[in-house]
Amino acid sequence: VLEGVSRLHFNPRPVDDLFSQDVFNLYLENVDGYKRMFTEEDMRLFRPFEKQLDNQATAGTFDFFNISLAQYDKAVEKTKGYYREILAKPLDFTQKDELETDFDKLQWAANDTELRRRWTLWMKYEVLNRIYDELDKQDKPDFKGEKKTFDQLEVDMRLKVLDVYDKYYKRLQKTDRTRHLENYLNAITNVFDPHTGYYSPREKENFDIQMSGKLEGIGARLQSDGEKTTVTEIVPGGPAWKEGKLQAQDIILKVGQDQEEDIDVMG
Repeated sequence: VLEGVSRLHFNPRPVDDLFSQDVFNLYLENVDGYKRMFTEEDMRLFRPFEKQLDNQATAGTFDFFNISLAQYDKAVEKTKGYYREILAKPLDFTQKDELETDFDKLQWAANDTELRRRWTLWMKYEVLNRIYDELDKQDKPDFKGEKKTFDQLEVDMRLKVLDVYDKYYKRLQKTDRTRHLENYLNAITNVFDPHTGYYSPREKENFDIQMSGKLEGIGARLQSDGEKTTVTEIVPGGPAWKEGKLQAQDIILKVGQDQEEDIDVMG
């Protein structure tokens, strides 16, 4: 990838320590731009590689990527425990809290204690936003339905945020090494310019479908929320369109072929 970009790019740049630093910073921004996964302790593991990524790219080695991926997997498991613990009981909104929402101004959390505190503030922010959205709806003259108190909405919105993050983390934990590697290689190519990117074989196939307008398969566009898969569109002229049974908004529960036993695909 690096050889191809260096040879074919309209304005190639030197692959040196400055290049390495730019890749290092862009990769971390892509992986944890919100600074809610890694801590300063993780950074101490990563920083020795800050000026080595040019050498690793040239040699085709992935020492930094492997270490960062191992730490990321640990961080996902750890922070999943944070938000589930925080949202398991009523949140205290009587305290005067401050939350920095401009992530460029944030430093890495010093340790796990500070990181958990950051998650507590963020969960309170997420829940409180939703509570006030609901209160605002209830105040409108055309509101129909049961009006709920702040405390009642706190319970409802806490469960809603829990559901949102559970689905999000389910997708995170399904992300395989190939997709993570794609992010890393894109950090290398994006340093040349924002429009130079790397596609894994799967993403290249999706790109070809989008560019050609041709889709091989059952002829249906699908969307997953981490639990169920929904048909969003039937592609005109495709097999599903010709057969006529599958419709938009259908939920895929099981998949089968011929006389084989159906496979449950929920989740």
